[in-house]
Amino acid sequence: MFIYICLFLGSFVILPPLWFTILMLVDNVISDDKYLDSYEKILNTVIVNYNKMSLMLKPKLQIASYNCIYYFSLAQIKFNIYLQPYIHQLFENVLTYIGYNEEPQFTPYITVSFEKNGLPIETNLLKQEVADILEPDDYDLFTLSLHDYEPKDNIYIDKHLCSSKKSLITSIDFVESSIKFLNVVLKCNGNEYEIKLKDNEDNFYIIGSVFNSAFFKSYLRSKMRIENIDYENFKYILHLLDHNVNSVELNELDSIIIKQDSYEIVKLTNTTNDENTTNNENKSDALSDNFEDEFDKLE
Repeated sequence: MFIYICLFLGSFVILPPLWFTILMLVDNVISDDKYLDSYEKILNTVIVNYNKMSLMLKPKLQIASYNCIYYFSLAQIKFNIYLQPYIHQLFENVLTYIGYNEEPQFTPYITVSFEKNGLPIETNLLKQEVADILEPDDYDLFTLSLHDYEPKDNIYIDKHLCSSKKSLITSIDFVESSIKFLNVVLKCNGNEYEIKLKDNEDNFYIIGSVFNSAFFKSYLRSKMRIENIDYENFKYILHLLDHNVNSVELNELDSIIIKQDSYEIVKLTNTTNDENTTNNENKSDALSDNFEDEFDKLE
């Protein structure tokens, strides 16, 4: 921008000779009735005078432009070092004084919800301990949601702690796991749906969360607003690319449990209701006799 200003100012140095010659030409047109006869003489005079002025001013203009750029850059460096911190602090103080620099006053709060087939059947503000919450007779997903403000990113975000049973949630610290899946895609009825477990509105990577069939029903139906799926007979294939770039394929009988630095997969068979538990750290399998007993061991 500064260079364009220099060129603009420099034009006032280059143009005066041109203006002068034009004025001479106009003056001759007005005062000389025999303008047509002396046209070539006047034109040659104009060209000679313009060339002389250009040769004289061009070196000076180049030096002046270089000096302007040099001193402007030097002044900008000095300003950034010595003056800008004080001006920035003064600006911040003024904004604080008039009330425009204050963080929004927001009090975090927790809500509890019970869902069936991906739809909420009861949602309330948490005013007591989790153990004191009355459970509906029939539900398949229990969720604790912390509605909070993150000043670092200047966003309001909901942190969700999900489980198939209320009794499986023993801590409501909403500690975020260190892992993040690289890609999660759910295939159902010939369609593919990208599952984003963290965005600018929701964060599901909370330690203790369980991602199972009930969770994905809720995600597709409540968050993505997808209704062209038979949620009563919910069948799907889940393709997961984890934080270690391991490719995992799961179905509606599998559950993912989020931990501090890892995740665990719980597999439930169709025939015996036994489970094969696979930890992504050591890839070892273990059998369990009861589905809920397996979760109790994870606490």
